Amino acid sequence: MPVTALKGYLQEWPRIKEELLAGIYHPQPASRHSWLQVARGSVDMNGQLLEAGDGAAASDEHQLIVTGKEKAEVLLFDLA
Repeated sequence: MPVTALKGYLQEWPRIKEELLAGIYHPQPASRHSWLQVARGSVDMNGQLLEAGDGAAASDEHQLIVTGKEKAEVLLFDLA
């Protein structure tokens, strides 16, 4: 992805951040792929417990539900 394409994603970040903090991530197109990496703490992603250092792939999911089990930091990658 060229750097110029990032502007559109950065404009969406406040909404995505709010949805993540509320415990849900907005529905994404079914043809997308995502990777969630837990840097600290633990979270539940679509019913699967992930702890610090864990990562999980999601493909063709209409919705990712990420709930913090304790104070956590995560990285969410939206892959084509």
